Amino acid sequence: MFKKGRKYLLVFMFLVVLILFSVTSIAPPINLNILKNLGISGMEINEIKIESQEYSEIKIEPNDKIEIGGFEVKFDELVIFEEKTIQNKKQIKQLIDLRILDNVTFLNPINFSQKVIIDYNEIRWNGTRYILNSKPVRLTSWNDSNGLIVPNIFFDDIYHKRINYKDIALKGGYALAYNDTINNIIELRIDNIDVAFLVDYIIDPEYINATGGFDIAGAGAGNSDDITSNGSDFWIVDSLDDFVYHFDSSGNNLTDGFYIGDSGAENVQGITTNNSDFWIVDSLDDFVYHFDSSGNNLTDGFNILGAGASAATGIVIKDGDFWIVETDDDFVYHFVLSSN
Repeated sequence: MFKKGRKYLLVFMFLVVLILFSVTSIAPPINLNILKNLGISGMEINEIKIESQEYSEIKIEPNDKIEIGGFEVKFDELVIFEEKTIQNKKQIKQLIDLRILDNVTFLNPINFSQKVIIDYNEIRWNGTRYILNSKPVRLTSWNDSNGLIVPNIFFDDIYHKRINYKDIALKGGYALAYNDTINNIIELRIDNIDVAFLVDYIIDPEYINATGGFDIAGAGAGNSDDITSNGSDFWIVDSLDDFVYHFDSSGNNLTDGFYIGDSGAENVQGITTNNSDFWIVDSLDDFVYHFDSSGNNLTDGFNILGAGASAATGIVIKDGDFWIVETDDDFVYHFVLSSN
């Protein structure tokens, strides 16, 4: 009887363990999309890494913890998020408080890095576009008469999202951009940190979704192709509506936009202005149309096919001349206004 009871007890204990294992197995995974949860789509804080002589490489992920030298370090205590909403702009400041590491006995020096996963394989930095691959692009900073210059790291299809790493740069750090074969990574790094200063060590990178821009869909510009500005206002050309929309600097849709369909421009790809008139390039007609400030189609537009520009996608005017970019030839054509 006793043996049978023990047998039932063992079976019962086995079932309890099995149930506990099942519950653990179906528990929801740790959500690492911290920035996405706070409204910044296209970015994800992935991990913080600390390198030192005695502990080698230490990685800690969101919602996780790790023991370093007998001291427990929690990611959520190390990192604090502060969300700010400014007009239509989402901005998140992330406070990284390395003072907690002062409780760990490190030998000098230590290296700090943080990885941010982005959804795009292309960035723009200091006016240059980079396609991310396995070779890291090093993004630095420099000083001029205005102080420390730290260009933003822009990314996404229209560069509305950006990372500002000035706090990293102020402490001698920099950023790396690369693809690790799985993800597109922006890595913020500070090398050779003197552990004696950890007691005062706070880093505050900033993540911004949109740049104080404005919505144009409400105006009807749902298929916009290009934009030009006179330094204050904006004109956006829409190839579906065959219309040039006019917005002021605050994004208000003004009433003096104009229709271009009657001119024959049906597949517009680019627009430029000399602060009074407008020139619009059409890739179907291989033609540059000229409009005055009231939207009247003037007669001195010009054909660009003879020069070989058969797939124009953009145009700009400078000092009275035109530069037109063409995708089939991967070439920028230069036209002189007086003689074309």
